[in-house]
This record gives sequence, C-alpha cells and structure tokens, in this order.
Amino acid sequence: MIDAGVTGQIATVRYFAAGTADLVVGIYSTDSKQLLASGTIQVEQTEETMAEIPLTGPLPQYFVLKVFLLDTEEHSALSDTYVSTLFTEEMSDLKEAKASDFDPELVVNLDERDDTNFGVVKADVAVLDNDTVAPDENVITQDADSYVYTVENPTEEFRNLQAGDTFV
Repeated sequence: MIDAGVTGQIATVRYFAAGTADLVVGIYSTDSKQLLASGTIQVEQTEETMAEIPLTGPLPQYFVLKVFLLDTEEHSALSDTYVSTLFTEEMSDLKEAKASDFDPELVVNLDERDDTNFGVVKADVAVLDNDTVAPDENVITQDADSYVYTVENPTEEFRNLQAGDTFV
C-alpha cells in the first residue's frame, strides 16, 4: 500500500500487487482495539493503481485507518499493514491549529500567515532568527558527498551552540 483515505463510506487506496490478493480496509477505534467498519475487494496483479472499497459499519468522527493486502486463500499478510492516524482527534486538532495557538518562542513561521506554513519545535531547540541576520552572516554551504556543512561568518548566537544542540 502506498496511501489511503476515507470519504463518507468509501475508502480509497493507492497500491500495487504482485498477484491476486484481498485488499482489506479496517476502521478502528482511536486506540486501535475495536474494529468499527470494514470493506474488502479482491485485486489482481497490477502496477500502482487506485481502488475504491465500500465500507460497511458505522464510521465514527475519529478513527484509525488500517489497510491490509492479504493472500486470498490463507489471508496471510503480503505486505506491511498501512496505518493512518490522520483521522484521529489529535490530527484533526493539528490540522485546525494556527501559529498563534502556540508559544511564539517555539514557532517557526515560514511566511506571515497564521494558518499555514509553520512548525512548532521542542523547548530545547534553538530557533535562530534569520530576520535579524545580515546576508553575509550564517552562510551555510554543504558538501553533499561527505555530509559536511560549513558555516561562514557565524553570528554569536550560532557560535554559542554546543555539541548536541538542535537548531532551526
């Protein structure tokens, strides 16, 4: 399986199969302990493609999505289980979050919008403010072969980082 989603009572799965298999979709409680809804179709050998699987059973507001590719006779797994927590309450809250919902000291906003293009770092991550850095400071070059990064003309804030520090 490559990707999967749910709209209404239909699961859409992007997958490929080396042979005939059962494509099984399960809708689970958010703790993954209870199967709430499911659907199964048989698929043939194929390169990457999409399938729509009708689901039977009630779909709650929040759930965990699991997709299985199984042998048609023994129902043994033919691939790793695809698991998505994108439909849980936590992920729903995260999708609705705005940069202003978090401590401004921990927000890295990639533009001026409050509702998109931002990340929140842990408290122990150093956030280096490029808005206050001159163009010739903290110039970083990378050697892709050796994975060595060189910082030219580092600011004092950058020089104060210690071994093991994480920065953005």
